Order: sequence, then structure tokens, then C-alpha cells
Amino acid sequence: MEQITDMRDDLLDQYNRACQMFYTILEQTPEDKWNAGPDPYSTPAVLAYHTIECLDYYAWDQSRAPYPNWGYRFGKPWWEMSPEEMPRKAELVAYLKEIQASTVRQFELMTDADLAAPHLPEEGSGKTVLGHWIYALRHTMHHQGALAAVLLSFGITYDSWA
Repeated sequence: MEQITDMRDDLLDQYNRACQMFYTILEQTPEDKWNAGPDPYSTPAVLAYHTIECLDYYAWDQSRAPYPNWGYRFGKPWWEMSPEEMPRKAELVAYLKEIQASTVRQFELMTDADLAAPHLPEEGSGKTVLGHWIYALRHTMHHQGALAAVLLSFGITYDSWA
């Protein structure tokens, strides 16, 4: 097993594990249940789209350009889409892979000192860069749990712990 040598490597490891867990839960979500759920906002499609788009937002390099409008990737935000307009599972998996690759490149350029630097978010996601990324992971895991609960309501269980 690779030894974790610093905070950045540990954070990167946890981020990649969270993404792997997300791929697993998406893979095990049946297509016929993609837009099903206890309410319009608690469907696999909405939960996945919201979670992945938020990861995109949290990973966005604000120093290069402001984040585009919510929904830029698929034409409109999830809360304005009908079930028929929601991105398909394969589209969201591809989106997550792009965000993961971009984030890994960002992490590889960081040092522990970078993680300890102040983060000045408008949304209150953390006082330091590390706090911001922990917030992003916490948000992701919260919605993965909601997705797991929706799947459980369909009688679908799985082992996604990574």
C-alpha cells in the first residue's frame, strides 16, 4: 500500500475514493429508476446531477475565470428540467470523470502550505483551502447517502465502500 506522505496526498486519496464510491452507486442505479423517487427532487437523476455539478463548482479554478451559470453543461440547471430533460447516467459519469481528472491535476500542483492558505469563499465552504475541499467532500457524501436511501427504497442494496 502506498504510504501517504502529506496532507495533499491524503486529501487526493480521499477525493478519489469518494469518486469511486459515486461511480459504483451510479453503475448500480437501474436505468428504469433514473427518474423515480419519493419526490421530484429525490431521484437518482437529480441527486447525481446536483452533486456532480456542485463538485464542478467547488473544483472550478476561480483565478482563471468565474464559474459559468448553473446548468451550463446541459443547457439548464436541474431544478428547471423535466425528468425527460435530465442528463442520462452515462453523461453524468462522463462529467464526473472530467471533474475528477481536472481536480487531480489541481491537487498535484498543491503543497501542504497551499492547503493551509486562506480560502475566501462567498458560500462559506471553508476558511482554508483544505476546509473548502473537506466541505466539497462532505457535500458529495451527503448526497451519495441520499441516493443510497432512494435506491434502498427500491430494494436495491450494494457495497460501495472504497
